[in-house]
Amino acid sequence: MKFSVIVPVYKVERFLRQCAESVLNQTCGDFELILVDDGSPDKSGEICDEYAAKDARVKVIHKTNGGLVSARKAGGAVAVGEYVVCLDGDDYIAPNFLETFAKVIDEYSPDICLCGFYKAYSENNVKCLPFENRGLYDKETIEKRIYPYLIENKNGRYFSSSIWAKAFRRKIYTKYQTGVDPRIKIGEDQCVVKPCVFRAESLYVIDECLYYYRQNDESMTKSKGVFDLSVPKLIANRFEKEIDVSLFDFQAQIYRHAVHDLFNAVASQFNAKRSEKEIKQIIRQTLNDEYYKKALKESRFAFLSKGWLACKALKNKLFFLIKAYNDRR
Repeated sequence: MKFSVIVPVYKVERFLRQCAESVLNQTCGDFELILVDDGSPDKSGEICDEYAAKDARVKVIHKTNGGLVSARKAGGAVAVGEYVVCLDGDDYIAPNFLETFAKVIDEYSPDICLCGFYKAYSENNVKCLPFENRGLYDKETIEKRIYPYLIENKNGRYFSSSIWAKAFRRKIYTKYQTGVDPRIKIGEDQCVVKPCVFRAESLYVIDECLYYYRQNDESMTKSKGVFDLSVPKLIANRFEKEIDVSLFDFQAQIYRHAVHDLFNAVASQFNAKRSEKEIKQIIRQTLNDEYYKKALKESRFAFLSKGWLACKALKNKLFFLIKAYNDRR
């Protein structure tokens, strides 16, 4: 079997049928669709069973709620396809998504294949092509062209962190998905994508937009939530474990990325239902963490870049600036 399409399902009742049917109506039929009901409290689980009952290509897993990481792990554990494609339950794919990927795989057999996507709004779609040029990247080319910004360069540029709009050779995907810390709720994609790219012997870029990333105001990444202040360090530790920091400038990239994530997590604390005094005290305690102090000290950003400003704001505890940023985003 060519593809295992894994879809974590949680509170996506409104969108799940479009998502599932976008897979089942593919012009390439060599796939299985794995729907992972992550303890969804709505009727999503029933919809999953409905599709499994009428189409043998559909597998359904029902599990207690554990988050995206645990859902993708559960899907990967039963996947049998040569390649894994991850699709979020509120998104959908173009009818020729798998066929286009299959043609590339049959010709070049890359470890990873990726395409562009559309930001799908209710009234229109915005095209987002890959930053990288179309074509095959062998190991030498990956090292030369992608490693310099795999995690984050001085200008804040980084390789696409999203796990969707990509196909991974299953043996690589499952290795790195299995090790992701379930405490990571935001940014979990990159904990798989970046190590996979680091270990990949080849990668192919398709310069077409074949994935539809729904702009759903109810999704986790768009909500005004309060992010866990320990997560930036957990992600950095994950990178340090799976990526050889003795190569290139990966340790410097990891520190920059940790500062970037830390700034966003710190800013989100102003969404908490606490007094501003309490929030500032929590932030001060966090900034005293030895890892974060090291990252802030060692990070080097381009002058006046967003990363440079974030680093300055954190180092100097410019709470008014951090709060203003959070209020405006």
